[in-house]
Amino acid sequence: MATLVCPETQAPLRPATPAQLDALAKAAAAGELVDRKGAPVTGRVDGALIRADGEVAYLIQDGIVALVTHSGVTGPFGQAAS
Repeated sequence: MATLVCPETQAPLRPATPAQLDALAKAAAAGELVDRKGAPVTGRVDGALIRADGEVAYLIQDGIVALVTHSGVTGPFGQAAS
């Protein structure tokens, strides 16, 4: 199976932890989560893929992950375990 990578850096992506996902969902519900273009994230956050350096997350909404550079949200989300 192919590894999903960040469209900007080609660094590996990993699934968000339950705690990270909860924080992202709460921020989105409160209107506090914005993408890298500055647009507010709307709708339910079903999951997220976190870049290996922990600086960017790509959200999964309605079962679709938007792996486009400007659609990521900035962290920090914590680095992936070695």
